[in-house]
This record gives sequence, C-alpha cells and structure tokens, in this order.
Amino acid sequence: MKKTILYCAILLMSPALTVQGQSFQYSFAKTNETYSELTNATVLTDTVPWVDPTFIILPIGFDFEILDTTIATITFANELGGALTDLNNKVLIAPFRIDIIDRGQGGTSQSPISYELSGTSGNRILKVQWKNVGSYNEWYQDSTTNDYINFQMWLYEAAGMIQFRYGLSQILDIGRFFAGYSGPQIGIAIKLGALDLDSIHLLSGFPDPVLTNSDVHTVGAPTNGTIYTFTNISASVPPVVQAESVLFPNPASDLVHLPDALGPNYVATVYDTQGRKAAEFLNPKDRVIDVSSLETGIYFVHMANDRTRVVRKLIKN
Repeated sequence: MKKTILYCAILLMSPALTVQGQSFQYSFAKTNETYSELTNATVLTDTVPWVDPTFIILPIGFDFEILDTTIATITFANELGGALTDLNNKVLIAPFRIDIIDRGQGGTSQSPISYELSGTSGNRILKVQWKNVGSYNEWYQDSTTNDYINFQMWLYEAAGMIQFRYGLSQILDIGRFFAGYSGPQIGIAIKLGALDLDSIHLLSGFPDPVLTNSDVHTVGAPTNGTIYTFTNISASVPPVVQAESVLFPNPASDLVHLPDALGPNYVATVYDTQGRKAAEFLNPKDRVIDVSSLETGIYFVHMANDRTRVVRKLIKN
C-alpha cells in the first residue's frame, strides 16, 4: 500500500545563480503555449490500470547532464508516479511530485504514460507524457477518480534544458487530491536518501512561482498551457556573472546590447524555448547582436568564454 511521504531537505548547494540570497545551478522561467498531446508516442503502460508505475525504465536516448550528474536512463521505480529518478536513485526530476494513479482502477487503463524521442543527434528531445492521471489519495479515501491532470516532461539534448508542460486538469478538492498538501512538488534535486534532498530547485508560490532551495510545494496545479523551463547555467562552465549581466533593450525588436563583463572574446548563442539554437554570434562587435530575424517570442541568450558564463532571458518583439 502506498503512503504519503513528508519530504525533508538538507540545503547544501554550490553557488551559481543567486536569487534573493539563494544559489542555483539552473535559471527558471514561466511561459505559456497551447498544450499539445504527443502524436507519435510509444505507450509505456498497458491496458491494466497501474497504481505505481515502478516497472517503467526508459532510456533517454542521449547522455543528459543534470545537477553535475550525467544520466542515460530514467525510471519511476523510487517515486510516486509524478516524478522520475535515474537508475542510481540519485537525481530527482519532478514535473508533478505527488502520488498519482491510473483512473481506470477496476477496469481498463484510462491514464497511459508514453514517450517520444524527436530530433537528430545533438538536438534530440525526450518527451514523456502523463495523460489523464488521477490522485491516489482520492481513490484511497473515496474510491473515486474524478479529478485529473495532464502534463509532460521534455529533456533537451542541445541546451541541457528541462521543461514541464501542463494541459487540462480538474481538481475540485485540493486537499483531497494532494493528500493534505497545497499542491505538488515541482522542480529538480539530488536525492540523499528516501527523505532527504540536496541541490534543491523547487518552485514555490502561485500563479507565478519562484525558484527556491527549500522543501516546498506549489499551490494547486499549473493552468492549462503553462510551461516551466529550467535552464542549466553552470554545468561544466565557469561561474555565472550576475549584477551587471543585463540585456538592453529587453524586450527588443532588432539590436540588443550585451553585458561587458565577459570581455572582448566570447560566443553569444540564442536558444528558443524548445531548446533549439536560433542564432549564434562570435565576438559580436561593440557587444551588440541583431535579433531582427528571430520570430516574436521568448529566448535564452547564453554568453560564454573560458572564464565566465552568463545566461539571460530575452523577449523578442
């Protein structure tokens, strides 16, 4: 039988990005985009309704670096359905860390978990989808599975980004659905044991959550079309510069001035929210790049040399 676990945290982190006195290896951004179900997905579950999908072991399809750890395979074996770990049970990836269940209990599966690997070598994306999943606590307490959530996790080979995407949901009783908590745990961390976490990057607050290194839960479920993006800003690169690292103007329609903290020699690479390289500039003259050819939207500008790295969000008008 399952049980709800209270997650405690040990807050030991190596400095990278500093936000309100907290240090992070990843930046966080919230965006919105129409939620689309996977169209060429392979179903990992079968027609028998699952309670704990511990049987799922999924190769990522490429080596993926997360929190200074390289992983190639993920599994549900040590979590409660809404989060994944690697085979060593070290890395936690939590798009919706609560005790979830197939809504077809007593009949045929109604909540398939599936995956899709897209793109070419160097630019692949692993997409995992949870469709129409319910709350174990609702089923355990009331023998019903009326409430549900749809969500996806995307891992990007090129930029090392992690995205959580959320679709339609119905949660009429928050306390019942989340077993007394305000919401799920959403984010990434290193697991020190069954209850302890390190290198915590969890979200707090609603409707505009912030990154925190505390053992926290969000409030309710993200709304339909919400995307949470975690961008790796420190793996295998020098420290990130902060205070003076601004882009201007921002939003921008054509020319963007970059920070001067990197010196004269560096590369500026622009990625879209899908983790695809949109543009690259080698030693841009006068620290100015031209983004006029980019589509309107949100981008991440990675600027790096052999001593320093800066990552900043850019809004293109």
